[in-house]
Amino acid sequence: MPTLVLLDVSLSMCRPATNEHIDTEGNDNEISRRQLAHQGLRAFFDYLANNFRLEFTSLVVFSSLWEEIVPFTRDYELLKSKLSKAETYDKTCFASAFEAARSVISDGWGPSTPFHVILVTDGLPGVGDGSLRQFLDSQEVITLPFTSKLHIICISPLEEVGSNLHWYKQLCDTTSSHGGHVYFPEKPLTQQSVEKAFMQLAENNYMPYKGILQFGNLRSNVNLVPPPINIMGYNSTDDYDFPPFPYELKICGFLDSVDVGQPPCIARHLVLPYSSPHNLDEAGAHDASGSDSSFDDAVVDDSHTPSFCVLLHGSLKVEKMVALVKLSDDWFGILQSWADSKKKSNLVLSIFEPAIKLSWLGELTQLGPSIDEDVNPYVTVNEDEEESPFPVPLAGYFSYHHQGFLIWTKNSLQSDIQKTLRYARRLPDKKQAFYKEVNKLRRNALVYSFDGVIACIASLLLKEAENATSQQAVTLLKHVAAHLRSENVYSTIEPVPV
Repeated sequence: MPTLVLLDVSLSMCRPATNEHIDTEGNDNEISRRQLAHQGLRAFFDYLANNFRLEFTSLVVFSSLWEEIVPFTRDYELLKSKLSKAETYDKTCFASAFEAARSVISDGWGPSTPFHVILVTDGLPGVGDGSLRQFLDSQEVITLPFTSKLHIICISPLEEVGSNLHWYKQLCDTTSSHGGHVYFPEKPLTQQSVEKAFMQLAENNYMPYKGILQFGNLRSNVNLVPPPINIMGYNSTDDYDFPPFPYELKICGFLDSVDVGQPPCIARHLVLPYSSPHNLDEAGAHDASGSDSSFDDAVVDDSHTPSFCVLLHGSLKVEKMVALVKLSDDWFGILQSWADSKKKSNLVLSIFEPAIKLSWLGELTQLGPSIDEDVNPYVTVNEDEEESPFPVPLAGYFSYHHQGFLIWTKNSLQSDIQKTLRYARRLPDKKQAFYKEVNKLRRNALVYSFDGVIACIASLLLKEAENATSQQAVTLLKHVAAHLRSENVYSTIEPVPV
């Protein structure tokens, strides 16, 4: 899951950590809490680079205002280099911090992506407008409009935070959908104690998943990115909790990609093979006995071992098939070759909801090898082709059942909406093309009684009006949004003179 780091750069972060002095190159200099925060974040970024290098992380600094100094990136060296270049500003303002989180994540990712939000501050509640107490007591508490978990790291021991701990816990419960936790370094306040607090955060929330992918006697050590344990926790509700994610991913069988289609899934994970730790342990034992080349030999031997994960990926890609994976008694997923470009593809695990019903495949628990059937369900048309038994025919037909397409929307619907938004951002230069696309979209929506898309387009245009730099563009966008929401839906929207 992506991570957003909110770093407090107020004047109070420049306070000295302790009364003790730390010797640096022969000079006695006091180390500040902000410097300790930088050292802790560098250790945290190093941990992510080693274990979560495929995840995106952004760095935002805040005081009474906020600034995104590093957009979402996988370059952790860039994140570490930008820490020391952040300037110091006036006072701590928590409203500014959460306004930054809402703006940065909503604009770049939307409300459907779960997030980790890490707030690094000095443990003081602040004073005046924007202080922690005033922020929580106000009627406009900023609740993050996306699935998130808030982690607060105070660069102060628990004894210094004192009664403010209650307010920080309330902040986690109020602003985040999945609550959070407050972390404190141990006394005395040193680089080691601060790094230990960050590592505690990492070990509680950023543990990589390493399991075994198995099919009969073939098995491979795999790493799932992002870890499914966190995803399952974010998808759990008060009415239903997901079962524990298994350590062994057992392949039940294979199906044609055409038969499976694109069933709904709750999460997708990249499946990567990794080196088994057994050879490394053996290398360490030999190295302790005096062999200098044992470690290198173990790594070379492991790299030359055939990987079942690589074999499976290539086979699924060539044969255009998917592998059905059993996660629990009535919980399944599929492994497939997923291409994000013409030259690169990856092995991806798509996880279904437990006890999901896929009508065109029938009961997943009833699927089995076709060779075990008395009659081969794959009817051979001729020597080279065979007819698939899927989709499974229904027992009866309903009055609204149709043998055509499952949905009416064309593939170009999303591209038409994106084209309309592109023209909206280039107003007033693209005024004629913008009105033409809006009228075309509304006509298509009315033909299929798809009134919801009209309301959504109106909301999107009003959002674009908030960010428009031209007053003419604002007038045109509000004019079109008002017409889309009016009761006179059959009239053509004409350009308003500006």
